Amino acid sequence: MRPPLLPRLLVPRLPFFYGWVVLGCICLAGFARQGPAVAVLSVFVVPMTDAFGWSRTEMSGAVSLGGVLAAFIAPLLGPVLDRRGARLILCLAVLGTGFATMALSLTQSLLVFYLLFCFARMVWAGPFDLGLYGALNNWFVARRALATSIATLAQMSGLVALPIIAQLAMRGGDWRDGYEFEAFAKAGIRGRKEFEELFPGIGLPASLPEAHQLELRSSKLDGRNTGAGGTTAVTANSASQRPTTLPTRPA
Repeated sequence: MRPPLLPRLLVPRLPFFYGWVVLGCICLAGFARQGPAVAVLSVFVVPMTDAFGWSRTEMSGAVSLGGVLAAFIAPLLGPVLDRRGARLILCLAVLGTGFATMALSLTQSLLVFYLLFCFARMVWAGPFDLGLYGALNNWFVARRALATSIATLAQMSGLVALPIIAQLAMRGGDWRDGYEFEAFAKAGIRGRKEFEELFPGIGLPASLPEAHQLELRSSKLDGRNTGAGGTTAVTANSASQRPTTLPTRPA
């Protein structure tokens, strides 16, 4: 499989490790993924129950069902991630969640709400987790803990920011405007003009630069040399930091 064009152009020209570019894209995608989170749904509970007369129990059932569906599809996506890489999974996840969120703004019945929100919740809990951390683990070894903490911070930032942004989007209209804006923030799907000028879509562009081929990576993968056959060998510097034997306890 031929590597994507953008990584082929960037890897030999960047003065720093290309994995940091991938981490930046992971952070943007992780920020934008939080639309189907419970914290964001809670902003829509009151206006939607007032509009349709649904109970909160009926709405919360979609959250649980979406999580169950994610548990079933996650084992099926693992082999796809190994063969095709995280780029494909993240692109499909961003687009799928974006269109499902946009369609939620057109919801007229509880059945349609369940179909759309369960799909978005399933993607949130399954493909997004696999794609984000699969890409991160492919590019970081020695600094994997640092990279994981940065990616998690970006996701938690989205969990804090998106409910506030959705609430602000509903101030000039109703709950449908909030879902329209969330869809634009995820996948660049066109929403209201004033929101597009303030917040450009960040989800889909963030999922594009990741490359799966090991040949695109530098001779050192995050501080560790790549050996024959794509395996990684610990450098002398990193190996020297790990004791080979446990210290003996004094008598």
